[in-house]
Amino acid sequence: MDSDQIEHDKLFLVNFLNDENSYIFNVDVMQNNGMFTNLHTVIKITRFQDQDYLQKGKRFGEVVAKCGKSNIRKIDGNHGQLHTYGMHRHNGLLQTFGSMKSIKKDKEVYKEFVEKIMYMAGNYFPIELSTMIQSEYSRGITSNLEDHPCHGLNVNQEGPCSISTSINFATPQHVDIRDGSISVFSWFHVGKPITDGYFVLSNLQLEVDGIFFNGVAIILIDGLLVSGDGRIIRHGTTASQFDGLLFGIQFAANGISMNSRIEEND
Repeated sequence: MDSDQIEHDKLFLVNFLNDENSYIFNVDVMQNNGMFTNLHTVIKITRFQDQDYLQKGKRFGEVVAKCGKSNIRKIDGNHGQLHTYGMHRHNGLLQTFGSMKSIKKDKEVYKEFVEKIMYMAGNYFPIELSTMIQSEYSRGITSNLEDHPCHGLNVNQEGPCSISTSINFATPQHVDIRDGSISVFSWFHVGKPITDGYFVLSNLQLEVDGIFFNGVAIILIDGLLVSGDGRIIRHGTTASQFDGLLFGIQFAANGISMNSRIEEND
């Protein structure tokens, strides 16, 4: 993706390299009839430059990069690595992600990382984080579970039961129908970009200073924070070249799995 394509597709560009403003967009989401009349949500975009946050994120990113390839979402069109930590509901049971085995030697690095990103979420996205926690509490998912990311932290911090991570990841536009809430996204630079990568949110309409746009393109800078409803907004990261690692994270409440026996009986 480049500036010509962004202009051609009428995307609103967010570039924190030249702009220190934070953004809150009230957006209209396209329905299956092509209209933007009945489905609305909010996107929040900002940057967190706290050095402790950045350092602990990058340190865990280096741990994730050593984990090797993952079998998660291995479909055509994806590039890079994707690993998820914590727990998920599968066939009506809460199970531990296999990636947890690969970080046993780096458990303290993982815990420090979890503490810091939940601290970030509590400060920048308190409503979204509370919704994640309460959504899971209502189904008996709490940090008392041993493999929950917030289990055994050194601080009293709650959060969702899983955290997805990516290394140099690019994916086609998609929606995450199994999420149980709005998501929080963040990126860390472990090295330097050679070409810009973008986080693109499409299938929506927004108005900025009287001009209508068909989506948002956000340059993936160090410390970028985004919240949005990935269940209804098509989103994805573009391919880019990076001298090092582009480490990304995403977390939301664990949603209802479509083949869950327990939920079918509820």
